[in-house]
Amino acid sequence: MKKTLLLFVTILSVTLTKAQAIGDTFTVNDINYEVTAIDPTNEVQIVGNSVTTDALTIPATVDDSGTTYNVTFIKNKSFSNVAITSLVVEGDTEIDWQVFNACPNLVSADLSNITSGVGLNSFVNCPLLETVDLSKATYIGKLSFSKCPKLTTIDLSNLKEVGIQAFLSATSLTSIDLPAATVLGGLAFWKCTNLSDINIPVMDSIAPGAFNATGITTLTLPATLNSLPGTNTFRNIPALEELIVEFETPFVLEIDEDGLDMFSHQALYATAPKLIVPFGTSTAFAAENGWDIFNIVEADEILSLDSQAKISLNAYPNPVVDKLYFSTNDVFSAEVYNILGAKVSSQKVTDGVDLSQLNKGIYFVKAKNNEGLDFKTIKVIKQ
Repeated sequence: MKKTLLLFVTILSVTLTKAQAIGDTFTVNDINYEVTAIDPTNEVQIVGNSVTTDALTIPATVDDSGTTYNVTFIKNKSFSNVAITSLVVEGDTEIDWQVFNACPNLVSADLSNITSGVGLNSFVNCPLLETVDLSKATYIGKLSFSKCPKLTTIDLSNLKEVGIQAFLSATSLTSIDLPAATVLGGLAFWKCTNLSDINIPVMDSIAPGAFNATGITTLTLPATLNSLPGTNTFRNIPALEELIVEFETPFVLEIDEDGLDMFSHQALYATAPKLIVPFGTSTAFAAENGWDIFNIVEADEILSLDSQAKISLNAYPNPVVDKLYFSTNDVFSAEVYNILGAKVSSQKVTDGVDLSQLNKGIYFVKAKNNEGLDFKTIKVIKQ
């Protein structure tokens, strides 16, 4: 009886301690895990697989021998060349480099729970990949979606940084929205020949060649931009017709030793692309080295600053984050214009003017009384 009890206790002890040490491995549903942290966090990383299923789901947690582990990391090449057709990552799991490299049948990837990002070459050479959801991610690494010729839809709503050559030769991309991105890596969209529309409303830094060999026809450079290279910025963009700048002071564009400019001598257009600049700035842009290669056109004068209704009026706070308030209760309505003269909002004023949904930049707020007469046009900075 004592021997039987001792044997039972020994077996139970081995069972309870299995895979509890850092570095121990186990397999669940053909996915190989390695323990990277024990109690209290209990974390594992994926290190390989023997998956044969078409639809792959990577769980947020996994159980082994009575312990629940958080799946926090997928090690490099863990699913390289695997013949999956769809991918769902259920947790906030970080993806290392070349994790899904050259998956020949992969069509869709739901990575919507990932808040960090995807690493170098993470989905490179996935020839059938069409849709990707990275709506919470903050970065995508170098070459992460390069050579994905069928990629048409990718959600990057929260992305801050686009890596070097991230979308190299993604030839089916026609538009991309980067509402929160501030850093655009070199040659980010190189050879995206059908990419005609890109939205970068709060971009801070653009590296050389970011738009090289794309199909962009119109591009807006926001007032938030602080860095723009003078070489290769718009190389090989034969469809470019219009460049709109929202900043009032032109950058000093450095030209390299070979005299290459933003177009690198390859902008042999019958008519130079149009550069639309804020009202009153065309002379400054024309005088600055590099910008004179454009056909410079000023935006229309946004609004007259002369008041029709004679009244003293101030607005606060300025800069503004959410609501703009006036120093008098006589303002009945307000119209908001961007720096190029386009109306972006029209509101009845009851509790200030709500600017919370606007991108960062410079705006003009035109205040009116109840008879529709203009009080004043106020220049504000939206933060």
